[in-house]
Amino acid sequence: LGGHSLMATRVVSLIRQRLGAELPMRTLFETTTLSELAHIIEGGNAGGGGFAPVLALATRGSRPPLHCFHPGMGLSHCYAVLPRTLGPDQPVYAYQAARDRPFACLADMATAYVERLKKLQPEGPYRLFGWSFGGQVAHEIACQLQREGAVVELLALADSYARSGALLTGDDALRRLLNALARNPNSDEARELVAMLTRDYGLPAGLQPHEIADIAVITQRNIDLSCDEPHVFAGDIHYIAAVRDDPDPAFRLQGWRPYATGDQILYTVEAGHHDLFSAASADAVGRRLDLALGAVQAASAARPLGTE
Repeated sequence: LGGHSLMATRVVSLIRQRLGAELPMRTLFETTTLSELAHIIEGGNAGGGGFAPVLALATRGSRPPLHCFHPGMGLSHCYAVLPRTLGPDQPVYAYQAARDRPFACLADMATAYVERLKKLQPEGPYRLFGWSFGGQVAHEIACQLQREGAVVELLALADSYARSGALLTGDDALRRLLNALARNPNSDEARELVAMLTRDYGLPAGLQPHEIADIAVITQRNIDLSCDEPHVFAGDIHYIAAVRDDPDPAFRLQGWRPYATGDQILYTVEAGHHDLFSAASADAVGRRLDLALGAVQAASAARPLGTE
């Protein structure tokens, strides 16, 4: 966009006055075109703090964007590490749950996210990724995009179950902890839990008790949605499995087989499910995801023009 800091301050002020959006100065300087800036504002990521509907984690690059979808707690800050390993040519956007908008079913949630996604990328090919419950969201979005005639170039899932019954106990325990934390935020146990959530789940620091209570509500909503029957995706699934606690990912992969017509490409990371995006494991996840992106990039380059 060009310009200098004084001009940028005026632009930020005008955006606040006329559009009601709080735009960080850094976003203005990192955005290269007016169209890109408009997409960020329309997508809801101009401000909004930790609960913004879309996090623009990397906005530059010539490749199709990677769209990442939140795990059960509804926040996607865990994906903030991905640009570090995916490189400067890969845009990355992460989608978060709305605190004030419950959905009747997973398909309704996916439809709302498709609307957000198309503001940032009106046409395919699309690249989708999700961890845990986010994998179910990404899969349903992929199915909806295909029904609309769009090309889904990559569907990548990180330790996601086709129907999350196997994870309900862990997610429900987490929800109970969040509720307890919201009731008594100053206890030693609460401080330890906040440290764990920040470390392993990438939650933003400084969450207030009411925000933690909101996360507990969102978690319960997503637990309910995670039992919905998936549709069938016409393509491959790239699957990143956490294998520290369960070295055989066959059960997880087998669960997806009825819901995708293509191959299952497996990558493994020496981590547990709930700390897959911790500081110790996140770069390894990013490297596996980079391999998956490289594979579809090479396949796309090898296809003759005008074919899918």
